[in-house]
Amino acid sequence: MGTSLESVNALKSRALEVSLSPEEANALTRNGVTSLARLAFAACHPGQTPTDAQLQPLLQPIVLNPGNAASLKRLIFEAQTLVCNEVKIKANKKEDAPTNFAPSERDNNRKTDSRGCVSEGKRSALIVRMTLHSPC
Repeated sequence: MGTSLESVNALKSRALEVSLSPEEANALTRNGVTSLARLAFAACHPGQTPTDAQLQPLLQPIVLNPGNAASLKRLIFEAQTLVCNEVKIKANKKEDAPTNFAPSERDNNRKTDSRGCVSEGKRSALIVRMTLHSPC
């Protein structure tokens, strides 16, 4: 992805913003949760609320309490939302992107009519070859 979702610093920054302590943020990274993208899947599937039993391994050896549990649940919710949004954006970009053919395929899709006009297959765009005697 190469975005803030993959950044350790972004994870720690968001952790502090949702009221986790610096020690709790460091516990996440010590336990292998090194990005928001990893956190989105670390405790449960996106769209599910993690239980306290699912949260405790993320903060070990720090003891889970109602305050840090609430902050961690919020952080997980934000991470899941960001990951889902990024996937949605990527999926929409692929639908809107023009198809790039290899040069030989592109040439095979071109058709020239009797007037010298070239059509680009399904795109229905015309490339006009200007000649003195038979304009398109």
